Amino acid sequence: MKNHLIWIAFIMSIFLHIPLSVLPLGRDQGVWATAGMAFNQGAVFFKDFAHFNLPGLGISYALVLKFVEDPRVATMLLSLASSLLIMAGMFFLLRQTLDKAAATSSILLFSLIWPTSQDFWGIAQKDYMAMYGVFLSTWLIARANNNSDSRWLSIYSAGICVALSCMYKPLFVVTGLVLAVFHAVTNLLPQIQSGILNIKDLKRLVVDLVIFLSGHLSIASILLFYLIYNDAFESFYNGIFVIAPAYSSIFRLPTLNLLISLFLRMAILAQPIDWTGIIFFLLWMPIALLSIIYTMKTAFSKKNIWILTPYLVALATFLAQGKAFAYHSYPWQICIIMSVGIWLSALCKKNLTHKRMVYALTAVITTIICARAMFFSQYADTMATWLMIKNRTEYLHSSFGTINPNNGIPAPFVLEQISEWINKNTEARDKILVWGLECQIYALSKRMYATNSPFDFILTGNFTSNVRALKWQDALKKQFIKSLKQEKPKFIIITSNDANSIEPLPSNESAKLIPAFTLFIEKEYCMVLEIYPFEIYKRKI
Repeated sequence: MKNHLIWIAFIMSIFLHIPLSVLPLGRDQGVWATAGMAFNQGAVFFKDFAHFNLPGLGISYALVLKFVEDPRVATMLLSLASSLLIMAGMFFLLRQTLDKAAATSSILLFSLIWPTSQDFWGIAQKDYMAMYGVFLSTWLIARANNNSDSRWLSIYSAGICVALSCMYKPLFVVTGLVLAVFHAVTNLLPQIQSGILNIKDLKRLVVDLVIFLSGHLSIASILLFYLIYNDAFESFYNGIFVIAPAYSSIFRLPTLNLLISLFLRMAILAQPIDWTGIIFFLLWMPIALLSIIYTMKTAFSKKNIWILTPYLVALATFLAQGKAFAYHSYPWQICIIMSVGIWLSALCKKNLTHKRMVYALTAVITTIICARAMFFSQYADTMATWLMIKNRTEYLHSSFGTINPNNGIPAPFVLEQISEWINKNTEARDKILVWGLECQIYALSKRMYATNSPFDFILTGNFTSNVRALKWQDALKKQFIKSLKQEKPKFIIITSNDANSIEPLPSNESAKLIPAFTLFIEKEYCMVLEIYPFEIYKRKI
């Protein structure tokens, strides 16, 4: 029966993910879908696509966009693929360290909760995509420590998985550090406690760590070759080691605020938060707290210490980013779901009375989750739209109508309207430029961006406290104007009233920080369409 439940979990995850293909394309998803489109047209990341993160998600989009044209479907498929890999890693890790029952219970809960709690802003975000590498690498190291026949292959593969996580977000390098420390502790602590340190075992540990590092370096060397071969190393260096730290220093919250935010997000609430969400919060939080306490107690033994890895990685990456964006807490939320699965499984191993109580509790929780997901949350509208019970235009207005430029985010239905207009009024070879953060327009209209700066943040971000970042920013501005004059995009789309905590200056105002850009528009372009908050300018000749 347990094998059947495993297959049910994976099938349920697939089934519940598919309706997410009708979600509108979010801002970050638009950036990375555009990167994927650029990859497929031969662009070189960093050099032809200025960014301050590694290209893992862009490469993932590029692979999926070879098979599907719609970036919204591609986003769903990436989320699904990552979910299945996370479930596989979670299952193998818990089966290795605890038992099959805990593993099955955890992935069943995850397959039900995760897809139904997603929104267009958070689906397939980097922090989420990186977690499959965290779970798989942790399982592989735990497996290697169980004296498996393929010990070194497992350790090497674990290094590769850590590197893949880093390709989505470099902060996840902390996974490798945690695993290396746990591996050393697991292998040396018994000898240290006994007072006898075996040189042979010490040498084996060093070899293990070298093999682990070599797995990481296998991916890093491919990236390094790609950068050097395409003359993109300087752009990579300035993006990752100059702009990224400067971005990290913007809008950082106090540690106490971060911890409070992380605590509240244990509830895994999808928007909008209404009375059903409050009921879910009151029922779920006590269970989540009891579950995590039990999991921490269970983890403090030689065999189970590996379970701590995802929790430590989730906590470290959330605090290091310092911004408390909702998707930064996704790794922690995944760990909470896993804890609840472990706890429920453990309770079922008690006596018959406890089993009946747990079965009843599980049934109540599952019913509440299903009811909220299917009838009271945004997912219900998403499912209805996918089933064509609800009109897509109605869906965009009813489910996303509260999103407006006053909170720095243009409404999705406006973005889709603009993208459709651009697609109809351009040829496939035409380029456009979107001044703002709304790269969704490139991806949805299937039109390439002009210059090497598809969004404006790197060009206009406030890096006054970082001299090196300012120097690189000035160089990018000069390159931007030079490329703009050479490529002369058919349309330039200017976003207004999109200020936010990271970019306090609206895009239409930030354009004035580059006088040559505004002068170029005044001289070469005329406004042909205005759909708030966008102004569309067309090239005169």
